[in-house]
Amino acid sequence: MAEGPLVTLVPQDGAEAPRAVSFRWLVGAEDFAVLSSGAAPAAGGAALEGRGQLEGLEEAELWQAHMVEIDTGLAPGRSEHARGFGPDTTPAQRCAAMSVRLAADGIRCSAHTLADNRRKWKAAGENPVVLLPAGREKRPGGFTDPRCLSATQEVVARRAHASDVTIDVIREEVEDLLHSRYAKELGSAGVAALLPSRSTFYLRMKESGLADALGQPTRSRAALASTPPLPHGGREVVLRPGQVTQTDTTPLRILARGDDGRPTATELTSLIDVANHTVCALMITPSRPGTPRAGRRARQPGRST
Repeated sequence: MAEGPLVTLVPQDGAEAPRAVSFRWLVGAEDFAVLSSGAAPAAGGAALEGRGQLEGLEEAELWQAHMVEIDTGLAPGRSEHARGFGPDTTPAQRCAAMSVRLAADGIRCSAHTLADNRRKWKAAGENPVVLLPAGREKRPGGFTDPRCLSATQEVVARRAHASDVTIDVIREEVEDLLHSRYAKELGSAGVAALLPSRSTFYLRMKESGLADALGQPTRSRAALASTPPLPHGGREVVLRPGQVTQTDTTPLRILARGDDGRPTATELTSLIDVANHTVCALMITPSRPGTPRAGRRARQPGRST
């Protein structure tokens, strides 16, 4: 049973005393699931994992309270029916009353939508997580055509050594480049559709960091344009520990006793998890000095690596 933000858990066998827990803690547990006869399997508490925000849990609590009141006529933690939610009302009438109440709070939700949400909520085992909106991933570049984005980067790199370059100049050159490449294929109207509006073009320049690059001195822009791209297609997105690891070897300023009993230089090789920046493994081995050059003691690649 629910009472405000708390939920009372009552064991079926009566071996333990009832325990009141937070609804937020309950639905956020990894092994949480609502079981009811004849209902489809409910989405577990792991469904909130992608959100990771307090707003999602609070929204789930609100929808849970609304659905319980529509389904039973009583709001969680209350013993009296609100107006329009009496025992003689039907679920459709309670959906209409809830729609009016939400509209008074500035939330537009029709009675038909509330009825659909109630059916979805019941099918999921009365789990409010299914009523939360699905998170949308932000597309890089928005809806701007990738050909326009590629042309913009090319023009900015080409004008890296020039001075007094503005976004308007970049936009004009991007338009000329698009016409020279795609005029025969798409025609003038098709090429014009590739170029976004001036405000959107400014936004794409800012999102990609190209606008900040134009504000730097000429020498800095030239150095940035001459920097080679990162290997393997750029920086990789790592989502979980163990997905990507990196290894590195560095010489140590300590001497160790080798297998022959003589002092030898050493090096340290470490294996690092990219996701959480932890050290997975360490190894200290004798280093392999190479042929000295120009008064310096050259080193060969580490043997442990």
